[in-house]
Amino acid sequence: MNSTDTEDALSIGKKREDRGIQLKYRFDPLNLDVKYPDTAILLLQCQENTILLNAAAALSKYATKSDENIRILFDLDIVKNIIPLINHEDLFTRRFAAKLLAEMMAIQSVKDFLLESDYYIPYFTKVLINEQDLFMQEFSSVILVELSKEIYGIARLLEQCPNMNFLYERIQSTDPDVKKNNIEIIYNLIQDPIGVQEIINAEHVE
Repeated sequence: MNSTDTEDALSIGKKREDRGIQLKYRFDPLNLDVKYPDTAILLLQCQENTILLNAAAALSKYATKSDENIRILFDLDIVKNIIPLINHEDLFTRRFAAKLLAEMMAIQSVKDFLLESDYYIPYFTKVLINEQDLFMQEFSSVILVELSKEIYGIARLLEQCPNMNFLYERIQSTDPDVKKNNIEIIYNLIQDPIGVQEIINAEHVE
């Protein structure tokens, strides 16, 4: 056997050994039965997409059941776990993160947190303008509706989004929820004198 054959044989043997080690330590798929929201929140930090997605979906379903559940999630500090997921590479994870955050807008402290930052209004506006996924458009527009329900929110929206043309574009959406949400954002804005002028000045899309 020449040196090349020996190297090939050693390489094959090493691959078999590595495969054997991988099989030995491989975990069988887990069917997680999570009964408590705090446990599910911990899973939002998981690096495995399937577990992360299932946890986000379960928490989103939990939040929609009652205002009390939303308060429980807030007290468990869920917002800091949701925020990193709105930019997640997986679309479905982003959807549930945005949906969860939209549910959490029922808490004034969450609104205040988003309004105090210079990041979130431009981010959700950009999603509404550029994202083709209708669910992401819907949840982002819900968040903008909630933020624009108060005077300070209107001021921040006008400050951070000088061009309101996108609202007229999304009014023509094929999705009724996206359309309704954008109409509501416009309604909120016209309660403010500067907002009225900005809406008038915006270009209507034919």
